[in-house]
Amino acid sequence: MSKPKVSVIMPAYEHAAFVGAAMDSVFRQTEKSVELLIGDDLSTDGTRNIIHEKAANAPIPVRIIDAVSHRGACAVMNELWEVASGEYVAVLNSDDEFLPNKLERQLAFMEDRPQLVASFTWAEIIGESGERILGDYPGVLFDQKNRSRASWLRKLFFEGNCLCHPTLLARRKEFSYRLDARLCKLPDYELWVRLLASGGEIAVLPERLTRFRIMGKNANASGKTPSTMTLIEHELPVVLDNYTALSSADCLAVFGETGSEPFRRFVAYRCALSLCRAAQAWGIRGLYSLLGEPESRRILRKTGFDETSLYSLAAQYDVFCELPDRMKVYFADTARLTKSKELLAAFSEERTSTCAVLKGYFKAHFPIGERVAVLRFDPSERPCRVSLKRAAIVLASGKELEITPFFHHNGRDELGTIVFDHSDPWFICLLTMEVWALEAVFEGEWE
Repeated sequence: MSKPKVSVIMPAYEHAAFVGAAMDSVFRQTEKSVELLIGDDLSTDGTRNIIHEKAANAPIPVRIIDAVSHRGACAVMNELWEVASGEYVAVLNSDDEFLPNKLERQLAFMEDRPQLVASFTWAEIIGESGERILGDYPGVLFDQKNRSRASWLRKLFFEGNCLCHPTLLARRKEFSYRLDARLCKLPDYELWVRLLASGGEIAVLPERLTRFRIMGKNANASGKTPSTMTLIEHELPVVLDNYTALSSADCLAVFGETGSEPFRRFVAYRCALSLCRAAQAWGIRGLYSLLGEPESRRILRKTGFDETSLYSLAAQYDVFCELPDRMKVYFADTARLTKSKELLAAFSEERTSTCAVLKGYFKAHFPIGERVAVLRFDPSERPCRVSLKRAAIVLASGKELEITPFFHHNGRDELGTIVFDHSDPWFICLLTMEVWALEAVFEGEWE
């Protein structure tokens, strides 16, 4: 029997409601030279039975690997990749689906571009019942334009993962696909960076050829739950470690500077200080390590960076959230609002109220004691994520005026959490009438 053109690998776990449709989407491919390799990771909800029933009448070859212990998706994916025999390998999650021409279109795309090791596509976002979801996230995140290999490395460093794993199609013999099984939330992200850093070329086919399912209540592996966000912070340094071994040319393209090997590491660590706290902690720790190496210390001292520089720099980054952050409310009355040509110009430091809060849940009270027609709430003075649960104005009578639905913001909505990727985040509420406000109250979650 000849080897298939494409091996599709599918890890499965507790997806009895979806795995049948996922398998059917592979069976319906217009590209016929396909095999399906599927591994059940000891599901308890009937997933394994459905897999075997579907495979018994499959129109293509199906190979099943049934785990005897629950090992996690990375281990299953790595094992499936090892036994794949196709010239190309595609990935599909057991709760996602391929469109019928997915493999045919992506194969043609890659065979026209022999320099590519792997390619991705855009995705159609669907809900639990298969309904199409329109919105900013994660559809827009995956709608990437093509760029050079070094530009991909730069984007992944400064903006995070933007490549949809179940859209992957790779040349099996040229792509060293090995997910780091230590990682639970970022193994694909780490793999893309490692691939690009080693010289691999990738591209995105700008067509929606995979249906990517978003579960309710953040039930996806990437759902924005507290445990997921905590694990991401722990795993991000493993991803960033790949940037300490960039070539001189890649370092210049990604960070705008290059030099000796210790200096290239220095540049990566220093640039990480512009990112989230987990990245900042990685960067500071890296700088400490460099100054602990005699040769690296000698090289860095020539550039003007020494222990005193490190002390001064490290003191600026509260990576362990020891210090409170400042939240601020600006307010303006009708007269001020009328005089201003632009809404933001109505606010001034003269009419503000500040509250210090720690990371996590907050319920912040901002004294006002004036007439108010418009409010601006600044949750931080740096990039952050905010889930605003409630906002209200306390009137002179003591009654609260609920204003949560009337706010707009300058961030982006990720399933109810507002992400601010810049240092001037704000929520603004223009009231329907001027009121005398005793205080403003904001409640939610912040990080």
